[in-house]
Amino acid sequence: MIKLASILVLFTAGPALCSPIVYTFEGTGSGTVGALSFFDVPITIEVFGNTLGVFREGFQEYVNPVLTDLFIPGIGLVNVTDTTQMFSNIETGIGIGDDRTDVALFYLSPADGYNLKTDFGPLFNADPGAVDQFRGVRTTDGTLNLSLWENVTFTATVVPEPSTLTLWLVGLPILAAMWGGPPGLRRVSRPAPRRGQSVIRRAASSH
Repeated sequence: MIKLASILVLFTAGPALCSPIVYTFEGTGSGTVGALSFFDVPITIEVFGNTLGVFREGFQEYVNPVLTDLFIPGIGLVNVTDTTQMFSNIETGIGIGDDRTDVALFYLSPADGYNLKTDFGPLFNADPGAVDQFRGVRTTDGTLNLSLWENVTFTATVVPEPSTLTLWLVGLPILAAMWGGPPGLRRVSRPAPRRGQSVIRRAASSH
């Protein structure tokens, strides 16, 4: 029972730990940020959260507070300063919301019951929903307004923490030791020699 309990702790502790997660949207967009404009360029939106931050709102939506960056060719990296959140809504889809304006900037459908805690995708929408609300977003480069946001692909990737990887690296040798190592290396107990009897060690002969 002790061995079994130890194994359960080692093999369940990893998933129980909080893990960083990156949500990525890649599509084609046009618009302005501050005094700069861009037209029909490939845009990458990276959204950084943690699986521990996910919570439910009602029965049909998962929410995760996040930090949002955009990479726009010709402009570079743009950091969103508004408080944002990822959402996955059963009825609408998966997207980004702006807490300051309390609107969804856009979303992709269907959500397929995604809980924002695991790897997901790719999910492609040629015409995401609520794109007309993707404006008035505060960033380090000024206000962001998108007039076009199309052909968007969404993916989510969980990033294991170093502590989780360390746990597994340490845990596996412990499990091997607890079970006596690989079958060919397991220790076999022998009765103690009687008084006056010598113990002869023989090297395993190879054939």
